[in-house]
Parts: sequence; structure tokens; C-alpha cells
Amino acid sequence: ATKASECGEALACELCDRRRVSATVVARDEEADLALLRIESDGLEAVAWCAEASPSPCAWVASVGLAADPVAIG
Repeated sequence: ATKASECGEALACELCDRRRVSATVVARDEEADLALLRIESDGLEAVAWCAEASPSPCAWVASVGLAADPVAIG
């Protein structure tokens, strides 16, 4: 996920191991300024989604909903 307003024609993502891979926008919400990117590369781990009510401290979380300002990534 990234800011939709920052997406240009040619997109690339830098991975934590310093590899750069091309990316394509698969969904965009201009009002929330949010874009979902797709990358394809070998050696990537899938995100483990969790439905727990309370994430553990320092956990990475993302929340998207239908209210006025529900989008949060952190």
C-alpha cells in the first residue's frame, strides 16, 4: 500500500534486501489517497493476516473501512 498521489507511470519497490522490483497499481482510492500495489518476485513471504481484536505491541497493522476516515497503516 502507498499514497495514490505519489504513483506515476513507472513504479518500482525496493525490498528490505535492497532488490528493486517493478510494481503495478491494482486498486486505487483517490479520496483516501491510497493505492494497492502488486509486485512479483522470487523469495517473497506472504503476509500472515490476523483477525485478533487486539494486536500485540509493535505489531504491523492495516485497517480499511467505510467510515469517513477509517484508513490507517502503521
